[in-house]
Amino acid sequence: VHTLNGSGVAVGRALIAVMETYQQEDGSILVPDVLRPYMGGGKQLASLSRKTTRLARGLPMGADIEYADEVTLASAFTGRSST
Repeated sequence: VHTLNGSGVAVGRALIAVMETYQQEDGSILVPDVLRPYMGGGKQLASLSRKTTRLARGLPMGADIEYADEVTLASAFTGRSST
């Protein structure tokens, strides 16, 4: 299946999922085998300046943080973990 300009895939969510799943301790990201042909054969992306973390609970994927209340935000940040 081919799509025009990513209209068939939530590209942002797919990218975040890859980053969360393949990020290493040093902050670098391993490129999954199936994506390597599209990355010029590269196996790893350079280390990021900061690590990503996953919010623990309280905010659904894609939620606008601007509309979250203080209790929900506190809960999400208290239980977050490194990916």
